[in-house]
Amino acid sequence: EKVTDIASGDTQSTITGLEPGTTYTVALVNHEKSNARNLRDVYAFRVTTKADKSSLEALYNANKDKDVSGCTDSSVKAWEEALAATEDVLNDPSASADEVQSAYDQLNTALSGLKAKADTAELAALAETVREMLGSDEISQYTDDSVQALEDALADADALLAQDLSLDDQSLVDASADALQTAVDSLVKPENKPGDNVDKPGDGGNPPS
Repeated sequence: EKVTDIASGDTQSTITGLEPGTTYTVALVNHEKSNARNLRDVYAFRVTTKADKSSLEALYNANKDKDVSGCTDSSVKAWEEALAATEDVLNDPSASADEVQSAYDQLNTALSGLKAKADTAELAALAETVREMLGSDEISQYTDDSVQALEDALADADALLAQDLSLDDQSLVDASADALQTAVDSLVKPENKPGDNVDKPGDGGNPPS
């Protein structure tokens, strides 16, 4: 309990030592001038002190312009949502201590959750090359099985590239690129059957005399 004397004619008074973000009941007592103990009027009301936003504001100001262009889409989305929530709380003069703490926790979690994107440039370029190869007439000279293996490897690569990949997934990206390159290198042409008229190296394709 705190007691503060207010001089006659004062229009405001400051009560010190209150906890931020806390609701208090204030009783304004008007005494008879002739007797300090003879109460004439009592006015009671509740007030809530402003929450302490200094830590939240410091975290926000230190990171609001952070470059997140190289981060995954999902982590950037969470970061932007946390920034917006923080701005709402900072701009709300009646924000409670719980709301300030919740905004701080959300912003701090989103900050630590920002993840760098995986490097998919090599895999994407190889996938595009394979796609062009599969759409060309050249592919018809290879066996069905080896072409099917290439198509399967490309499908796996495309499925991986469609995901929101972080550096934690880099090993998966590299493995997919290796598998796709292996499938390209493993393309084989059908073996020649006995009796086929096949050009041999050095004979120019001329029939025997």
